[in-house]
Amino acid sequence: MSVYKPCDIRGPVGELSPALYHQWGQALAGAIEPGDTVVVGGDVRCSSPEFRAAFIAGARKQAVRVVDLGTVPTPLVHFVQRYCQAALAAMVTASHSPPDINGLKWTLRGRPPTEAQVQALETGTALETGTDLFFGGAAGDRVTVSFGAAAPPDVDADRGHDHDTATRPNEGAAVRQEGAAMRQEGAAVRQDSAASGQRDDATEKEAVAAAVRQEGAAVRQEGAAVRQEGAAMRQEGAAVRQDSAASGQRDDATEKEAVAAAVRSDDGARLPPDAGTTVAEDPTGEYARWLVERWADSGVTLRVVVDPGNGCWSGLAADLLRRVFPRSTVVVIHDRRDGLFSDRSPDSARPEHLRALAAAVRRAPADLGVAFDGDGDRIALVDDTGCCLSAEEAIWVLLHSFGGEWRGRLFVHDIKLSRRIPVAVEQYGGRTRAERSGHAFLRNSMLDHGALFGAEISGHYFYDELAGGDDALFTACRVISYLARSGLSLSRLRRRTPSVHLTGDLRVAVPPAAHQDILDGVAARYAGHPLDYIDGVRVSWPQGWALVRSSVTAPQLTFRFEGDTPEWLDRLVRQFAGGLGAWEEPLLRQYEQDRAAREAAAS
Repeated sequence: MSVYKPCDIRGPVGELSPALYHQWGQALAGAIEPGDTVVVGGDVRCSSPEFRAAFIAGARKQAVRVVDLGTVPTPLVHFVQRYCQAALAAMVTASHSPPDINGLKWTLRGRPPTEAQVQALETGTALETGTDLFFGGAAGDRVTVSFGAAAPPDVDADRGHDHDTATRPNEGAAVRQEGAAMRQEGAAVRQDSAASGQRDDATEKEAVAAAVRQEGAAVRQEGAAVRQEGAAMRQEGAAVRQDSAASGQRDDATEKEAVAAAVRSDDGARLPPDAGTTVAEDPTGEYARWLVERWADSGVTLRVVVDPGNGCWSGLAADLLRRVFPRSTVVVIHDRRDGLFSDRSPDSARPEHLRALAAAVRRAPADLGVAFDGDGDRIALVDDTGCCLSAEEAIWVLLHSFGGEWRGRLFVHDIKLSRRIPVAVEQYGGRTRAERSGHAFLRNSMLDHGALFGAEISGHYFYDELAGGDDALFTACRVISYLARSGLSLSRLRRRTPSVHLTGDLRVAVPPAAHQDILDGVAARYAGHPLDYIDGVRVSWPQGWALVRSSVTAPQLTFRFEGDTPEWLDRLVRQFAGGLGAWEEPLLRQYEQDRAAREAAAS
């Protein structure tokens, strides 16, 4: 399978390289204006520092200002992008995938990747420019922000929102004035050239040839330096991986210095005069101040267990929660950054990966357990009895946390979500919209339709107040605040969730060449039923629904079913499988395994 996915780039480290990241950095930064800000971070994977440095070096070729955040959770990259109104934010990560996988996620002008952008990176063609979320156009004046001791005046006055910076209009006027002067100068040059009417061809050709020879020598020299830098970067990456395997952790300060050195080596001696710049920033302090102002409640006295799972929130999440809820008790497990994820899988969506968290909640005893995935943008919840909440149960709790805010507002949800859950929004007077599975599709739908809240069953939760983005620690604060405000335990809220009879994803290996024929056959077979083509084909009955879609990560078809009762669910699955010919038996095997797992979890 290609590393180029519909929503991002992801694949085995052996299929990636610093050269590719350099290329992607240059291409993405080329889609914004010179002088714009690019925010870059990376996760804890052993390969991420090397890849992040290469991405930064590529972006700097486009004369942009790069803010290197180092190893940080993805939500901090998005926070800095909102804070700086940066034109581009990029995160070197494979999210919840195993440690031998890596990838790249980005937002361009506040928008997540489109399939066209991913395809452009694959083919090396120019990227679409799109619409600027922060400034309302294809390009806009940018604000420069430093995360030093003093914050910009507008942020101190109204932190936690998207700001208009008082200095930006003046700065923009100066930029536009300079641009006008440059255009005027260019016009004068062209006019002068036209007036002369002729040039000495021989002299011109010799001058051009000399310039070409000179440029060629410079390019060859630059290429040699780049190759030398690439070898140094690969050597550095190998050393980092070896050190991580031996100790299970890295010193962030040392890592940042290594990356900074790699970026500095790509200096002005080899870059064109208009090359970009790189600054290293630590956004943690400003992020903490924003989080405290948004959620701080000294009256909350809950006991919370946090499981960063060796990922990006390690060493950060527990401290931040203590600052937001100073009278609460926060216990932390798996709090050591480790690119090998030695303590548990970076995938927090699977209950079998949360057994240590559930045991710690029972042992404390605690009111709540929260777990994060590898890059820190997905969250899983464990209640006060040590029970892992399903996606539907977690979303149910979050839906109710908004209460009366729902009137007239929209809830965007993954098409795979149980149809019973959006009923809560409708009862509050809100509206619902199903969307194609995938982080980028959900977030784009949030932005396009001005939704209040959005949810993907993998644990991504999106908020209007985050410019349609997601933040797992922000979600943890919302849940803690809601538990304290409601006076109800999480287990009691969980038990109020309507009964859901829904399979997990049933994955059947099917050659990609056969996918469309199977989808077309399903649509033809159930032509008399309500059909939805948002993502694959979804067939609805009064008693439930069936969904079949192509996997974006493997040569598989993914099936999911829901029934009003266990009996209806079983009947729908067997009826649907009966029309799949050679794929009936593999699907039924997956269904039986899924049913056994669900029964074991319920016992």
